[in-house]
Amino acid sequence: MTGAVIQKKVLSREITKPSESEQRTITLTAIDVFGKTTIKNFNYIFDLDAPEVDADLPGNRFFKKAAGVNVSGTANEPAAAIVSQSGLDKIEYVIKDGKDTDLAGGETWKTLPASDAASWSATINDFGLSLDGWYTIHFRSVDKSGNTSAEAKHYYYADSVAP
Repeated sequence: MTGAVIQKKVLSREITKPSESEQRTITLTAIDVFGKTTIKNFNYIFDLDAPEVDADLPGNRFFKKAAGVNVSGTANEPAAAIVSQSGLDKIEYVIKDGKDTDLAGGETWKTLPASDAASWSATINDFGLSLDGWYTIHFRSVDKSGNTSAEAKHYYYADSVAP
């Protein structure tokens, strides 16, 4: 087709963020100069709901520091969510000195090597601290939209001295 003129129009529209999670559809309709129509629907989810996390305690709170502590738990999107959520992305943890220690803010969270965030287990052996004693491990889950759960925490005693 010699001499054909192709016209492109770029359209944009700002989408306002809702006050709660919801699913939306945008319909775009294009009509060319010959009257041919194309309709395209785009579905998307505003996921504003934080996931939930729970960590299970091992049989006791004591472990050999060199071997690490085995932890497991569950994470999920909230049961009361009104739309299908983005899905879980990862489980993170922070280790703090002391028994039942709270976070101070600004800690660096590490990602657990969990294959499935919904039901996870891992061995944490990066205590890297020279002293035996009590440690608190804080856990949280993050979904694919970046929403972060409230933390769960458990404390453990690391021991490197043989009886």
